[in-house]
Amino acid sequence: MANHFSQLAKKSRTNGNAEKIAKEQPGKPSLDIYKLGDDVLRQNSKRITKVDESIRKLAREMLQSMYAAKGIGLAAPQIGINKELLVICSKTINYKIKI
Repeated sequence: MANHFSQLAKKSRTNGNAEKIAKEQPGKPSLDIYKLGDDVLRQNSKRITKVDESIRKLAREMLQSMYAAKGIGLAAPQIGINKELLVICSKTINYKIKI
């Protein structure tokens, strides 16, 4: 799987279909984000077999919500969608986080 993913990532970088999402998102996240302890996080997720426009749209919405929540990563189950999809921020962003 890792070899296959790395091939897809390289292809995506070279064919120019990457889309930029602004890291500064106003307001609160557009998607509800479930946190540790929520039952929805215990559900099994399904593998994505084909990336189509609905998956791309979901990834865009997840990125926007992740940035609005000042996060560095977000998995689809955290927004109540049982799919194996993860978005991450690979660049360091200086956020003030309350613990």
